[in-house]
Amino acid sequence: MAVVRRELQHTHLALPAVGAPQRIRRGSGRLLSALSSLIVVGLAVWLAYTLIGDGVAWATQKVDDLRYGYPRTVQTDGYVGYGETAGQPTHVVAVNLHGQISILVVNGSDPTRVRVLRGPTLLGDGLDLVAPLVRLADVNHDGAADLILRVNDQDITYLNVPARHTFQLARSAPGPVNASLSTRGG
Repeated sequence: MAVVRRELQHTHLALPAVGAPQRIRRGSGRLLSALSSLIVVGLAVWLAYTLIGDGVAWATQKVDDLRYGYPRTVQTDGYVGYGETAGQPTHVVAVNLHGQISILVVNGSDPTRVRVLRGPTLLGDGLDLVAPLVRLADVNHDGAADLILRVNDQDITYLNVPARHTFQLARSAPGPVNASLSTRGG
């Protein structure tokens, strides 16, 4: 066996000092850069979505303020058989006053005779901003226009009782009617 003598090349591998930052490999640096860019883009999209959503809600409320006023008020006219002999239709006004829906029925021939129907009470944040939509239609096919109140995508029907010059809450099923939906004459 022959012995060959060669110089060993010393590579200077220095151990990192305690507390000194360590080098990150090239591949993981790109990964961290891409990940941080993705997080920033995600936060920007979320912020834009939030701001646009709030802006649309604000604009919708302002349009409703112009259309229905505050308190939210909706009105319509119609011939319901309450002595409209002078040709004046009966005037129906629905008001959402701090979450309490009230419906005023003004007789076409005698505006001093006003009936007030107590509608539902709306509970919750922002429900005082809901417009109570009203329309007149013959629901029970008796020849007299009935009153349909639409609140929060729910229809509440008041049947016309021409003999008493009033509307009465329709019962869809047997059983007690919610007291907040009862009517009272005026």
